[in-house]
Amino acid sequence: MTIKDCISQMISSSGNIFETDQERVIASILQSENVMFLDTCFITKSSHIEKEGLFEAFEKIAGGKEKQKIVFVVTELVLYELKDSVSNVLQVKNQEFLKKMIEHGFCLLLLMEETVFENIKTFMRYSSEKWNRIFSTLIHDNIANLSFNGLIRNDRRMPYYGFSECGYNVPADRDYIKDIIVYLKNAKKSKDSMAEELICISLFSIFELTHGSTRNTYIFCTHDFGAVARMNKAIQTSYPDELKQFKNINAFTMIQYMIKEEIITSKTQALNSMKKIMGERVKLIIREEALFSSIEKTIEIEEAVDRIFNKESVVLVGNKGID
Repeated sequence: MTIKDCISQMISSSGNIFETDQERVIASILQSENVMFLDTCFITKSSHIEKEGLFEAFEKIAGGKEKQKIVFVVTELVLYELKDSVSNVLQVKNQEFLKKMIEHGFCLLLLMEETVFENIKTFMRYSSEKWNRIFSTLIHDNIANLSFNGLIRNDRRMPYYGFSECGYNVPADRDYIKDIIVYLKNAKKSKDSMAEELICISLFSIFELTHGSTRNTYIFCTHDFGAVARMNKAIQTSYPDELKQFKNINAFTMIQYMIKEEIITSKTQALNSMKKIMGERVKLIIREEALFSSIEKTIEIEEAVDRIFNKESVVLVGNKGID
């Protein structure tokens, strides 16, 4: 059974959690002021944060919970990473988390990565060949060290294998992009970065339409620091002007924001969540006001929580605890 087949079974068994009509998914993304792309590790770690408080924080960030204000996007490959270890269904805790979001009134969109270019194309008068060339250039000329570049260049089973060695002599085939992305999805390996990288490619197709606009803010919700670095570098390379519309949030910074906004007022509650998410120690950049400088320190999680409650300026670098 292919990964795409597994995903189809997961969608069938997930009930009405997601909007799955891809034309409506793209329309909702384009119409919403805040588009939150949820990564696997963000969803799993956010289960350790009190739900109503977390949802209130999302509302504060967006200025409301209506889908014109905020939508949450889960790509098919992220959905696959949330599956049960035995059956092709959502793991129970992940399904419960997503259901709680729906019950709260949020809009959850399931994005099929291979259809994004095709659905964006309806808003632009680009030929299939031009879209194919844009896609090929984005993949091959980006310097963000996206792992699928090697797969595209070296895997002889890849659809349209070898085109990049022929001066980007891309075909006019309208299924060109779809065929390549489906192949990449089915080539996914455990603990690789394919899901995050295809979020990046999906964003590129959206940026091709919206570049220059300040209407939409795109927020990558992840706890994978490597993925953040690659995403930022990829956007900087291909769509540098869109960086001002692109933000990152992780579970640590969500709790930090919730403390700042007094959504979390209990230090004990904050510490319990932080320990489950970060472990016992964290690496932070700490602003030392007396020295007018910032230093990088690894400290106990209790000290980190104290500093946040004391309104000190701290930036997460990494954690020394559990995954």
